[in-house]
Amino acid sequence: MGEEGGTIGGLLGALYCYNYINLYNIYWPFIFFATFFSFPSKLNRMKQNNKSRIDYYETPYEVYLAIANKYTTFEELQEIFTYSDGVELDDNFLNDSDGYPYQGVTVSVKRKSDNRQFILVKHVSDTSVKVDKLLDIINLADHEACHAILDLYKIIGAEIDLDNQEHFAYEKSYITTLILKNWLNK
Repeated sequence: MGEEGGTIGGLLGALYCYNYINLYNIYWPFIFFATFFSFPSKLNRMKQNNKSRIDYYETPYEVYLAIANKYTTFEELQEIFTYSDGVELDDNFLNDSDGYPYQGVTVSVKRKSDNRQFILVKHVSDTSVKVDKLLDIINLADHEACHAILDLYKIIGAEIDLDNQEHFAYEKSYITTLILKNWLNK
């Protein structure tokens, strides 16, 4: 699921970058972009139809992406992950300071089984004051994708190039798509 789209995205991304980037001045975002789109190796644990689902994606770095739907319980996450510093997960990251659940969260974690660094994106709640539920989910996925990309950049020590924003925009769009596939059960 999604493998074909990732490969096509990789080819299109590489062509785009080839045409618009000075090849004599290649830097890490191009490498991330082309590799991330071309090799979306998905290591999946999935349960469909209103059941827990966590999708795992590799990146070209020592950081992976995990996307959990709203049916994935805190206990399941706690069984699989710790915080990045090795401290056991607590449910504080799921709620705001007043104790109300966020709609979505993004947090840096490590998988207990192999100590791999992950960026976890979790759909927490459908509570919404907006009129259109689908648009709300798309907006939330885009919001969390922004956090995921910024967390990834922080972990790998990368900076956003404000003079060349296409890499960031395409990476965020791709992660938004991965999040929506999980959250909309596609």
